[in-house]
Amino acid sequence: MSTSASSAYQVRVAEPEDLPRILELWHGMSSTRVQDVVEQRRSWLYERNPVGPAVTWVVVEPTTRDVVACATAFPRRLRVGERTLTAGLLADFLVSPRHRIGGPALMVQRTLAAQSRSFGFSFLFGYPNHKALPIFKRLEDFRIVAQSSAWLKPLRLRAGLEKLIGPRLPKAWSATLREGVAQTAAGVAALAGDRMVPVVDWLRGLRVPSATLPLLTRRADAIGRELPAFPAPRTRIVGARDQAYLDWRYAEYTTAQCEMFSVSHAAHAEALGLVVFRRDGACAHILDASWGDGPDAAAVLFAAFLRTLRKDGVHEVRAAYVGARQVKDLLRRFGFIERPSKRCLVAYVEPQSESWLSEAVLSEESWALFDGELDI
Repeated sequence: MSTSASSAYQVRVAEPEDLPRILELWHGMSSTRVQDVVEQRRSWLYERNPVGPAVTWVVVEPTTRDVVACATAFPRRLRVGERTLTAGLLADFLVSPRHRIGGPALMVQRTLAAQSRSFGFSFLFGYPNHKALPIFKRLEDFRIVAQSSAWLKPLRLRAGLEKLIGPRLPKAWSATLREGVAQTAAGVAALAGDRMVPVVDWLRGLRVPSATLPLLTRRADAIGRELPAFPAPRTRIVGARDQAYLDWRYAEYTTAQCEMFSVSHAAHAEALGLVVFRRDGACAHILDASWGDGPDAAAVLFAAFLRTLRKDGVHEVRAAYVGARQVKDLLRRFGFIERPSKRCLVAYVEPQSESWLSEAVLSEESWALFDGELDI
């Protein structure tokens, strides 16, 4: 067992007897969705990943033997150029409130990085939240590859119009009066506006051929016996999206219920592309997307996806994305509005690695990541 130590703490790979204390740290996560399904999530994420089990490092206080911090790398199979490698996706980075003084947090990530190669990880990448990002900025060999962006596509205008109109009404009016006027005005404006949204999409080139078959499902195996290998978006780093991975990652996801959308030509059954998403009330969040090489594959996929959600009563579609400009250009073309985001893609490549690997991993244009990869 590999161990590193300082005068106050020890860092090592987690052992089975550490699990109760690690679970206590997980129960302190800010996400109530995680708190409610801690054991189910542990089994799903740590044991059933088709690529292999996760590896967790812990920080132990020697005098009490308490686990005061933990960090995990989950195996993710990626194609980098012509090679298929196993990367480590960073997650579950937690520090006990009484030990958030920098030391344990820095130690566990430094040790994880230094020992990652011995556990089969060719490189590491992750999407730290605003609390963890300052730690990664202080780690010498980690790099901030790119800042993510948030994207919004309105499908129905009423809710958005209410938010715009309400703050502009006289402050002297009562809250009830302002709310009523905003709802009425937004409803009237939306009668015309909602009819114009699909027209504008059509003018953008988002057209659904009549001979197409949309499919909404919760499992990848329903899309076809052999899930097509969707090559786009074409970037230097591409995650494997085979049936086993998609069903594990999204159909069995413990903290949200996900759906998969695909569309195919009626003349042949092979799908043109795939969008994975989850619903949150009247909002849909894109988790993953890929499509075929045909010139109109992306446009047909997103046109059919947006039309299907609009018919289902979805008001807006959101996405978090980091990576190549080609996908940003597509999102803009499809009417998505870009908004700033403070979250960043970070990566670690062992300093002794070959230069081609560092060049690929540390370049924003090599990646095309939606929220399903960014925030597990």
